[in-house]
Amino acid sequence: MTRLAWHLLSVLAAVSLASVACSKERIPKVQVQDVKLTSVSLTTTSLEFRISIDNPNGVGGTLNKLTYETYFSRSGKWDLLGKGEIGETQIKAKDVTVVDIPYKLNNKEAILAIWELTRGGRQVDVKVSGSAEIKVGRGSFTVPFGFTKTVKQ
Repeated sequence: MTRLAWHLLSVLAAVSLASVACSKERIPKVQVQDVKLTSVSLTTTSLEFRISIDNPNGVGGTLNKLTYETYFSRSGKWDLLGKGEIGETQIKAKDVTVVDIPYKLNNKEAILAIWELTRGGRQVDVKVSGSAEIKVGRGSFTVPFGFTKTVKQ
């Protein structure tokens, strides 16, 4: 083996080992920080979710797609309020990127949740769950997330 070939092989091995060693710690973390009611009209109720994406990598990335579903607890079971999707958001390097997601739901579902709120001791549990498809450098990750909050009247 020539000296040049040996040198190239050594460099390739070092790069491969470095990328494998770093890959476990480089997965961004996605969390729902809060859910809040923003407005109510005759036909819709507007909520806002605050999602944080903690990127430990030295390079920025892209949130390609984030899908989510919202539920409320009724009689011990989770009833679907609605679902949605956002995409194409830039993620900062070695920082936390915060994304506020406005969300409207039909008042039919909202009325059921409000009924549960008034019937169930002036509180109702709300759950948000989903997954985020994130690209950072050459790596792509699908990161699941979930959040449950008791909303009190």
